Order: sequence, then structure tokens, then C-alpha cells
Amino acid sequence: MRYILISVIALFATTAALRAETNSDPIDLSVSWDLSLDAGGQVVSLQPVPNVRADRVPQIRDQLEHAIHDWRFVPGSSNGHPSATQTRLFVDISLIPTGGDTFRIRVNHAHTGGWLAHLTPPKYPTSAITSHHEGKVIVQARYDGNGKIMTAELSESSVGIDRALVQAAIDNVRQRTYKPELVDGRGVPGAVLTPFCFTLQLVGSAPPTNKCKWSTAGKYDDLADGESFALNPAVKLETDVEGKFL
Repeated sequence: MRYILISVIALFATTAALRAETNSDPIDLSVSWDLSLDAGGQVVSLQPVPNVRADRVPQIRDQLEHAIHDWRFVPGSSNGHPSATQTRLFVDISLIPTGGDTFRIRVNHAHTGGWLAHLTPPKYPTSAITSHHEGKVIVQARYDGNGKIMTAELSESSVGIDRALVQAAIDNVRQRTYKPELVDGRGVPGAVLTPFCFTLQLVGSAPPTNKCKWSTAGKYDDLADGESFALNPAVKLETDVEGKFL
């Protein structure tokens, strides 16, 4: 009997397709940009990070970018003084159907920080497959100003997980390289939290829906398997955007 670990990402061609595919339920999306700020925290540039789902409906990003230019940011500091800063801005949104093919955009969460240069999934340990062991592993890691991982360890949020799964997640994080935020042109060390969802399923069967839910609601909920959340970003977002509609 064969098992595989998979992630399913639906592709949507138009807002009409989005609505039809989800039966008018809210559609969750994650959109990001490379963000440059001046020393006063003003947006200098927003460079879109490609996203297959969101970019099929350009109006989504257009509306978000218009709003982001009005958000208040606090840049990083160099020698105690605010300085020009480059970061990545992550925005998790929901498209709320309003009838026909129209939607309202609700911002669920927004955060800044360094980002992963390349995402490679961990290998599912043979021993865990044989034992049919599954679970969520959350790894906390720190990287230096060059993006090199310095430490990686199991987060306190993960308990009672097969040790082989834990080790596979930690080994994966240790091999990563991050793109750190730049303050006054210099890389800033950072810390990240990364969830891994290890699930087994028969080939051709539907993916599980509740194997790897976060134990508490909040800003981590929209993290996809293997993505990271910056714990101490240099840039702070002062505008309260969570739960707000554009």
C-alpha cells in the first residue's frame, strides 16, 4: 500500500471561477511584496512577489497596493536612528462574496520580516510511514545577517510528536537560507517560526482537512506547510489592519 505527502493548491482563472469553486464561501489568499521604506517609514517601492492564485485577478493586488501606501510603518534602526529598510510584507486576506462575481477584500493578518530564499519540503521518515505516524511539528530557528541558520529547535507548541518527524523538520530548517531584512544596507539577524504538517494518505484519496490545525487562533493560522513567520521583524506595522475591509 503506497502513501504520499501532498499539498493541494487550487488555481483560479477569474473571480467567477473562484466563486463557483468555493460555493460562495470566503476564499483565503496570501499575497506578498518586497517592501522598501525610507527613514521616515514611507513606502518607497512595492515589488510584487508572484502568486499564481491572486495574480489571476489583478484587481486584488491593485486594491491592496493602494491601501498599503496609506499604512503606517516603522523602519529599522541603525546606530539608534531610523534608517531606510527593505523587508518583505506578507498579507493574508479573505475574499468575501457579495453577489454575482463581486467580492470584498478583508485583511486577516499582515506582517513583515525576512523570508525564505527557497522552499524544499522535508522527507517523510521511513520509520514514521511504517508506523503510520502523523502530526504537526513547529520549529523555531534563528539566522544571521547573511541569512544562514544558526539554531533550529522544536517549538514548545509541538508536543507528543514522533521523534523522527521532529528530526526531519529540524534537519530541513537547518539546510535553509533566508533573505534577511536590510537596514541601511546591512542584513539583520532574525528569528522565525515554521510549521510542518506530516500527513499520510492513500494515492487518489482526498487530502486531510484537520490534521495540522494550530492549537490557538491568531496570526499563525494562515501559514502554509513549511512557510515561516518572522518573530522579531525590523519593520513594524503600526496601522491596525486585522479584520478590516478595503
